[in-house]
Amino acid sequence: METTKKAKTHPDRFRYLNKMVIQPRLNTLPPALTELIDVTARHPKERFASSVDQLLLYQSLTFMMNAKKILDCGTLTGLSAFSFALGCGDDGHVYTIDVNEEFVSIGKKYWEKAGISNKITSILRSAVDVTKEMLKEHEGTFDIAYLDVPKEYYEVVYENLVPLLRPKGLLLVDNIFLDYLVFEEDESKHDELTTHVSNFNKRISSDDRMLNNFIDIGDGLAIAVKK
Repeated sequence: METTKKAKTHPDRFRYLNKMVIQPRLNTLPPALTELIDVTARHPKERFASSVDQLLLYQSLTFMMNAKKILDCGTLTGLSAFSFALGCGDDGHVYTIDVNEEFVSIGKKYWEKAGISNKITSILRSAVDVTKEMLKEHEGTFDIAYLDVPKEYYEVVYENLVPLLRPKGLLLVDNIFLDYLVFEEDESKHDELTTHVSNFNKRISSDDRMLNNFIDIGDGLAIAVKK
């Protein structure tokens, strides 16, 4: 199985995780997941995909919460939606949002192959618009929300996601370290993308509606629980 760029954190990190966690877990899951991981590792937008250990964490958290309703903002090649669908039961459902039909079509092929496509609804529209509209009928009903859209939209989508979550609902946000660029304290050195992520990190960290944690996994993951 191919690794990703994010496995470079420590020379032996991926080797150890692969031996102790990743391969034992993947061996119990549909082979289509491993195939999609490999396809995504060769994708030009691979930088923004979750690492394999993140995907397994998403499945575990979904299973632990017995989540029935998951909102996945940023489908890309469909890995996160795949993981959430594996974690929820037959009565669970994942709504995944992306504007790029070409990217999403990659995931659909492997969802079908794994027999989980019936648990996933793909919405090909802007997450900004969809999450805003969902507030009319779905406020306070989602068990889990995942945020991995273009970074300039993080804050506006976040403000829609928080009210969509039920109390004690879980929010996951990917790429919050952005190749560790946000660690630069002199913000005048931040490029536009880093500034967007840095501003979002400040927002979620100061939001008294959420219990927030930053986890050094993949490219950085925020794990927050709605109070």
